[in-house]
Amino acid sequence: MGEPMHQWETCEAITPRFNETLTANDTDHNLMRYSAFDTALIVGIMPALLFLGLVTNLSFLIVVVCVPFMRTATNYYLSQLAVADIALLITAVGEKLWYFIASPFAMDTSVLGQAGCIWVPILKKTFSWVSMLLVTLLNFEKFYAVCWPLKHRTAQCQRKQGIRRRIFTIWLTGAAVSLLTVLNNGRYATFRVIDGQDKLTGQDNLLEIGVCCPLTASLDIATLSIYGVLFVTFWLSNIFMSAGTIRAIKGRKVAACKEQTINLPARRIQSNNLIARMVIVNGMAYFLLLIPRHSYNIAQVAKLNLLHESQRNIVLNITRIILYLNSVINPVIYVLVNPRYRRAYKRVFWCQSKATRETART
Repeated sequence: MGEPMHQWETCEAITPRFNETLTANDTDHNLMRYSAFDTALIVGIMPALLFLGLVTNLSFLIVVVCVPFMRTATNYYLSQLAVADIALLITAVGEKLWYFIASPFAMDTSVLGQAGCIWVPILKKTFSWVSMLLVTLLNFEKFYAVCWPLKHRTAQCQRKQGIRRRIFTIWLTGAAVSLLTVLNNGRYATFRVIDGQDKLTGQDNLLEIGVCCPLTASLDIATLSIYGVLFVTFWLSNIFMSAGTIRAIKGRKVAACKEQTINLPARRIQSNNLIARMVIVNGMAYFLLLIPRHSYNIAQVAKLNLLHESQRNIVLNITRIILYLNSVINPVIYVLVNPRYRRAYKRVFWCQSKATRETART
């Protein structure tokens, strides 16, 4: 569905299958069509995730704007994460719906042509990598704030002007890394398929479908390998920082860390710890939901063909749904873990409902 068919590797590998005369009864031909499972996901579950993602992320942005105590450096980063999640859901789900409406074939990308093979994947990857970079940066900030609170507070005062610069750097880095996707998705090829016969004329119905393929099989493997290494690196880094933060919160700290903490107000320490816990839970959930998709890609690189083609398609779609779920649940985690965020949500939406009632009375 708009992504490279790694099990076929290259456009040249696809050609022999399409050069054959395929009819509606051929097994390969039927596999190219949307299954009932595909249809349920694209028409039902994906739009539902898009709707929920818009609700959760937009509500968080509204709370940050409306509640003064929510306008912090941490929430500025989280707002950027919400923007990236919204953009990813709109781009990814919109792409799937567009392809589904345009063609009965799951692999057909002809409606967007060459541009669909290059720019849409670049946009999706950009939003995904920006999210991962923001989650990692937040984890580092909280690790630093909990273990070295005085140093972090001093540095934060000195670097307030640099927050926008760091955000810009993250978006630029995410876009740069996403350019690699051109190597494993940037080639466009069209093929003709015989889809039965016309009932009136008796002539074959020839359909032209387009597919996105890697530039070469080796570049496909190299790109997926690089993405896999980057994912594992960020994942392990977040585990290390989360473990260090948890140890610091529980009091198992180095002497220097203890000395600095004593000089801070208890309320400040408690607030830092709450936000740190929230960031840790959010990061753990984020990477946990990314594991299935990256595990699938690693299996593709290793050529572990343990499943039939139709089964691989089901697994791929499930990993895709889990990936989209990642862009929905972040604000939910904030509210569940941190009472300060719950108070902010109550303030905004309780005031709105009260104003609505007063307007209705007048």
